[in-house]
Amino acid sequence: MHPTSARTEAPRRRIRWLARRPPETLPVPRRAPSGPKPTPRYPAVPRWGLRQDFTPVPAAPLSAAEAAADVTPFVLRLTTVIVFVAAAAEALAYLLLVINRAGPVPGWLAIVATVAVFATGWLAVLAVLALIAVLALWLQAARARAFAELGTREPRPVWQLWVYCLVPVVNLVAAPVLVLELVDAQRRADGARTDRRAMFIRRWWAAWIALTIVTVACMAYSFAAGGLQHGADAMVYTALTYLLSGAFLLVTVRSVRMIDGGPTAREREETRWLAA
Repeated sequence: MHPTSARTEAPRRRIRWLARRPPETLPVPRRAPSGPKPTPRYPAVPRWGLRQDFTPVPAAPLSAAEAAADVTPFVLRLTTVIVFVAAAAEALAYLLLVINRAGPVPGWLAIVATVAVFATGWLAVLAVLALIAVLALWLQAARARAFAELGTREPRPVWQLWVYCLVPVVNLVAAPVLVLELVDAQRRADGARTDRRAMFIRRWWAAWIALTIVTVACMAYSFAAGGLQHGADAMVYTALTYLLSGAFLLVTVRSVRMIDGGPTAREREETRWLAA
């Protein structure tokens, strides 16, 4: 046997190739920090992720009807006070007439009484006119809220609401109907079967008609020709008319409060809790 060439050849050396960067491409070596440096920090709160904005949404501006609805109770009470002051002025003027039958009264006092009657009378008229306009706006806002709770829109146009509330004689017949529609819409939105406020509104309606008749009769009597006694009687009738008007306004204040309170307002007013 002869040895093969593979066995007799000298072993080959294994060569490993190393790849090195050229010296000119080597990065500049970094120097070690010479001293302590400040801790890294953010100049502001990081805002990565979803941004949340908690700025409150500005409220929508109030309409004229909604603004009037907020001041309606105040205007009602103010008008009531003015009407009662006018009644007091008429009563004072009548008292001076009675005193004048027994003896003369000071001239300045008579002038003060005359000016007070004139000023408070016209102030009461202007206050009532302003109150009617405010109540019309309040009624529009209350009806809009009630029908919105039902998921419907106001069935009547705005011009019709104005006509029914502001035109004399027409408002005496139509305005209470609008109030009854409002009460019924609130009842349906609340899911109640009955609403005793409707009977209260009907009585308020009857009182309004009676007060209108008394006011017209008083005005007709005041403008009629007559003597001194006729003028004194006119003062008495005017003072009584003012008192009745003030009482009616007090009832109106309660009506507005009941309507704003919803169908259960009357039940809450009639409930009395007693400590046992």
